[in-house]
Amino acid sequence: MQEARDFLRATLGLNVKTRGKTWSALADELWRYVLFSEFVFDLPVVLPDTLKGVPHAPIEARPLLRMSARGCGATEITRGVYRASEPSRQS
Repeated sequence: MQEARDFLRATLGLNVKTRGKTWSALADELWRYVLFSEFVFDLPVVLPDTLKGVPHAPIEARPLLRMSARGCGATEITRGVYRASEPSRQS
């Protein structure tokens, strides 16, 4: 698990906060980080001060996150999960 944490820090700038010892806990935190990072990258304005404390990827990680997002929409299984998390699809 520590190798995964080190990898995420080195590649995406994610300092994992969860104390959970399961892959599921790590995946949940990563998913929130990726989705919020996409939101930040897509904002047409500067991120409001009230949201600056929410963890998100640095701009240098944008190409990797974009590539990952395209991959999530590439298969039937991941496409359903990925699209269900999009804000426009939630009520």
